[in-house]
Amino acid sequence: VYLHHKSGHRLRVDVKIRPLYIDGEIVGATEVFSSAVMSDCSEINMKEMERLALFDQLTQLPNRRYIDTFLENQIRDYQSLGIPFGVMMLDLDFFKRVNDTYGHNVGDMVLKMVAGTFQGAMRKNDFIGRWGGEEFVAILRGVTHLELRMIAEKVCRLVAQSSLTRGADCLRVTVSIGSTMVQPTDNPFTLIQRADKALYTSKHEGRNRVTVL
Repeated sequence: VYLHHKSGHRLRVDVKIRPLYIDGEIVGATEVFSSAVMSDCSEINMKEMERLALFDQLTQLPNRRYIDTFLENQIRDYQSLGIPFGVMMLDLDFFKRVNDTYGHNVGDMVLKMVAGTFQGAMRKNDFIGRWGGEEFVAILRGVTHLELRMIAEKVCRLVAQSSLTRGADCLRVTVSIGSTMVQPTDNPFTLIQRADKALYTSKHEGRNRVTVL
């Protein structure tokens, strides 16, 4: 395309468009505009744009957009193939105190520490992403109600046992978890809403605990 330069002339700009896939389905696209002098970098830029579009830059976990699409695909698999799965909503307890006491840089370090703990606690085929702020969502495929509770309780324990050393301080946090199994009438909204309700129960009953609905 030829765009209008601020100096008045028309400038040739190359546009490359690449689809974004999740589980083989196109969920969006990235566009990179580059002038002739930048064309050699366009392929690198496209890959970086894909990463930015689907992953949280702090924790390197899938972001909310990725979670939404992944969850929709899991519900379709459940409805067509009968593959059960569970959802966990995880929220750090009193995280505002961490930011207020130690600053946002330390808060970011805590988020990365907890994200690493989540990944280490999940099974190989489980999915964990950052929903936003200090909230995360996990999708556990092929679990039973009992297995969902056991994994959630393991995650809860492991987060409580993790720590971050800052000078003389050993900083620890806990996590509250709300979990639920998919039901035949569910859509992404109702499933997340039920997990969020379970999370609220965990918060209301004292935090650092698991509720399964």
